[in-house]
Amino acid sequence: MPDVTNRGLRAVALLGAIIVVTVAVAACGSGSRSGSGSPARERSSPGANSACPTAPDALAGVYDPDRLTVLNGCQRVTGTVESESPVIEQDGDVHFDLAVSASYRRLLSSGNLAAQHGWLVVELTPRDGGHLPKPAVGDRVALVGAWVNDTQHSWHEIHPVFSESINGGPAHISGPQYGGSRPSDRSADADADCRTPSGARCVGY
Repeated sequence: MPDVTNRGLRAVALLGAIIVVTVAVAACGSGSRSGSGSPARERSSPGANSACPTAPDALAGVYDPDRLTVLNGCQRVTGTVESESPVIEQDGDVHFDLAVSASYRRLLSSGNLAAQHGWLVVELTPRDGGHLPKPAVGDRVALVGAWVNDTQHSWHEIHPVFSESINGGPAHISGPQYGGSRPSDRSADADADCRTPSGARCVGY
């Protein structure tokens, strides 16, 4: 009887050890799956910014959107403001040129190099007034917006802008949620026709 009891106890102990090892292996496996999921989230994060609208709405509220070819509907860029239009454009846009940080030189086209001193064109639209502040020459800015090719000028732009931070300050947000101009508008009426979702006139600049 004692021998039978000892064998029974050894069997129970062996079963317990197997259970412990199985649980440990399962826990490690679970950790591996969690770890392998993180890089996937990191890979998707550059194109997924909470300030950006959905891809089909990247040009929503921008007048005559057919003149712009979207290269990336949610593009981040940093740089220094090198020049700005001394007056608000006829279409109500604030136009300034950005000397991009070295890591964003790929955003430039031959048109930027030939006609814009190698600077990236940035345009704030009438609906951005009251939401995106107008930067000054020399300001360091971080922007998120639609990276587009302006087919009328053959250069690349960030147009429109969805998020703007100046000199390390807080991010200001704009976008289609604040309205915009009609697609059929042109320069002469884009500013006057800009409307908020409630139908009120855009604040503008």
